[in-house]
Amino acid sequence: MASYGNFNINDTVKVNTTGVRVRSSTDTSSSSNVLYTAAKNDTMYIHLKKAVGNYYWYYVENKTQTTRPQGWIRGDFLKASGSTDDTPTNPTTLTDPSYDVSFSSGSIYGSNVRMRSEPNTSSSVTYYPQNGLALTLVAQFTNVGTAEQRRSWVYCKRGEGTKGYVYARYVRYSGGLSEKYIQNNNVNLRVLPTTSSDVITTLAKDTKVGVFATYNDWTRIGTTKGIGWVKSSFLGNTVAG
Repeated sequence: MASYGNFNINDTVKVNTTGVRVRSSTDTSSSSNVLYTAAKNDTMYIHLKKAVGNYYWYYVENKTQTTRPQGWIRGDFLKASGSTDDTPTNPTTLTDPSYDVSFSSGSIYGSNVRMRSEPNTSSSVTYYPQNGLALTLVAQFTNVGTAEQRRSWVYCKRGEGTKGYVYARYVRYSGGLSEKYIQNNNVNLRVLPTTSSDVITTLAKDTKVGVFATYNDWTRIGTTKGIGWVKSSFLGNTVAG
């Protein structure tokens, strides 16, 4: 039964984050049905409503960008018209997971980032953090999800009422872990500890990084360009010079 973003036909609501896609249908598996991207705080008038899985979808008319076509938008991207809160309607209340490594000086790195109730993109959104948002906790969790999810997501807090799982590549590290240095130029920082995994960025020689954990011959590290994995052989305790 749908529960997130519950509004009514004829309501006037606002978009609660940046980069929200308005679609010709409720199918999110393809980009071909994207009509346009709505702006944060665009005012929307609701013409139709239907439940799809855990979400309500709304057929809306953009009252801010009046030349835009009408289309479908998912309810958790909307907020009540008078609200200044960017937390989705009916957010999930989370219990903190167990974690083994954490730091308290991170921030969000990227746009259109979502905090979620579980470490996967099909779970509900708990918050829409903006680029640069300071985090009071970034943790490597141990008792939730699959091994792959634990290696590619982190658990984050902005405060007790704002917390959730964030894809680790979108979290910036700025201190608080034991640290090492990159020993080679153009070292690939990857999403997972395998050479077939996506590259987040490349790191220059002598870049200082924070160390989360090791897995086989890989090390999970925090950088100013996201959290990911590098081959352990590319790390040293001092600058390479």
